[in-house]
Amino acid sequence: MMNRSKKAFTLLELIVVVVVLGILALVAVPSFKGVIDNTRGSVAEQTARSIARDANALAAFNTGAATNETSNANIDAATAEANLLEADGWTVDTAEANGADITLAKNGETTTYCISVTAGSPDRATVASGDCA
Repeated sequence: MMNRSKKAFTLLELIVVVVVLGILALVAVPSFKGVIDNTRGSVAEQTARSIARDANALAAFNTGAATNETSNANIDAATAEANLLEADGWTVDTAEANGADITLAKNGETTTYCISVTAGSPDRATVASGDCA
C-alpha cells in the first residue's frame, strides 16, 4: 500500500487566513478614509491658493491708480480661468461682495475656501478656510 501525502489546506487554515485578512481590513479602512479626506481638503486649498496667486499676477498688469492692487475683478477673472466644473464636484460663488468662495464636494464631504482681497501695500488676494460671508 502506498503512502499518499495530501497537499491541501485544511478548512481551519483557510478560516484563520480569512479572519486575519478581515482584521487587517478593519484596521486599514479607517486610515485610508482619513487620507482621502485630507487629500480632498488639500486639493481645495491648493486650488484656492492657485487662484489667489493668479489674481495677484493679474493685478501686476494693472495700470493707472490701481497699479499692482488686487481687486475682486482679478479674483473673478482668475476663478473663471481655473475652469472649475460642477461635474467634478466644484461650486464657485463669485457673487460675494468681498471675494469668491470655492467649494469642493466629493463623496458627501465639502470643503470651502474664501479667496478675498486683503488690504495692504499693495492689496493682495488671500485664502482662508470657510465662506466669505
